[in-house]
Amino acid sequence: MKKVTLLMALMITSLGFSQTYLPLTFTNADQLMTGLNGSVGSLVPDPSNGANQVLQIVGAGAEYDLVLLDLTTSLNLQDNANNTITFRMNPIGATGVHTHALKFEVPGAVEQVFTTTGSGWQNISVDFPAGLVAYARIIIFTDFANTSNGTYLVDDVMGATNNPLSGGVTLPLTFSTVDQLFTPGDVTLSLIADPINAANQVMQVEGSIGASFNQGNLNLNPGVNLSDDANNTISLRINPVGISGVRQHLLKFEDGGASPNAEAWFYTTDSGWQTINLDYGAGLGTYSKIVFFPDAGSPDNGFTNLNTGTYLIDDIKFGAALSTAKFDKASIKMYPNPMKNTLTIEANSSIQRVSIYNVLGQEVMKASPKSNSATLQTSQLQKGVYMVTTDIDGVISTSKMLKD
Repeated sequence: MKKVTLLMALMITSLGFSQTYLPLTFTNADQLMTGLNGSVGSLVPDPSNGANQVLQIVGAGAEYDLVLLDLTTSLNLQDNANNTITFRMNPIGATGVHTHALKFEVPGAVEQVFTTTGSGWQNISVDFPAGLVAYARIIIFTDFANTSNGTYLVDDVMGATNNPLSGGVTLPLTFSTVDQLFTPGDVTLSLIADPINAANQVMQVEGSIGASFNQGNLNLNPGVNLSDDANNTISLRINPVGISGVRQHLLKFEDGGASPNAEAWFYTTDSGWQTINLDYGAGLGTYSKIVFFPDAGSPDNGFTNLNTGTYLIDDIKFGAALSTAKFDKASIKMYPNPMKNTLTIEANSSIQRVSIYNVLGQEVMKASPKSNSATLQTSQLQKGVYMVTTDIDGVISTSKMLKD
């Protein structure tokens, strides 16, 4: 039983990035569960102990009214000897027996029904079966599969562990073991030795047909947490084997529950190992599946991309791969965007090469400025979307530009 004041809870809430995981003692707003199907969740003082804050759930009389919470650290229910969840529940003013359910989701779902009798604080123990994994969402159904209506207090949800799933796979992915090999979808996948470093194993992706959404995917456990917009950059290395021109790809995270899928299109130029940094957006969550589309269609080309090829992938991990110093040295400015008659490129170091490609991956213009700035004449280009790649002191980057 915790002893905190509301002021202390607010102080704790204000410190840093939210971390939500069991045990749930409802001492601060990070642990407030969100109501669905009419239920409303709130944090209130325990009527029997004003110093103790608890979760209050006001039901809506729907068959499946509920509250839920996405966990930043998944709850591991894998160990059948340690997957019992306990908590306290108080059906305010209730009489008779009421039926409820405790459920975990993402990935998949598992639920167990339990009951309360009368009112007052009651100790609940819910034992889950064998064969489970780690889950990123907890759900409590107020009155399960019936239209009863009530108000319930919940406190001290605990049990199982927050340890990584035994045998589970998550970032970083170095493809050193077979359990990191993606599942194919219209591609052929294998683990091979890196052609330029035989001691290093990488994943080879061979597109078997020219379709817009060939892909390979891998379930992650624990899931990848992209909710912190200041710390959700993903980097990877990719080698388009024997390919010339610009190719378009997509790295996607799925199965995030209520959170939207997280997508980042990116581009490669010609062949050879290239380091890609992908900065995902705000408002995301925790995801239990990663999907790589080797030649992906995007809004730029009407989601049509019939290219096919062979790609090597390695070192998918959190964080930008380039050092800050090198990134700053290679940082560039391109203007105007949209461009009309000219495109000006400025950098902090010498621009060795510039190439402009259309959405079909065809090189339509190139230059070798070998200076810190360059102005290209673009009046002859047709209106549309172009990819501009630059080589600045060995740092290759690709930017999307529009032509009016």
